[in-house]
Amino acid sequence: MWSARRKAAVVLAVRSGILSLSEAYDRYMLSEEEFSQWEEAFDRDGIAGLQAKNNAGRVSSRRHQRCR
Repeated sequence: MWSARRKAAVVLAVRSGILSLSEAYDRYMLSEEEFSQWEEAFDRDGIAGLQAKNNAGRVSSRRHQRCR
């Protein structure tokens, strides 16, 4: 599972030229669509936009999931 901070680090590495887009796809086994979604979420809401969401669109909480 990808953390929001890790996703942001990959987006920023590509944008700054540290990592090429094709290297990101290969190294992290990402599709163009997945990376594009990360960029859009990051641009819209920053790291918070990259947090995993459940089916209802709410941010997942590991603590909440463990309490169930």
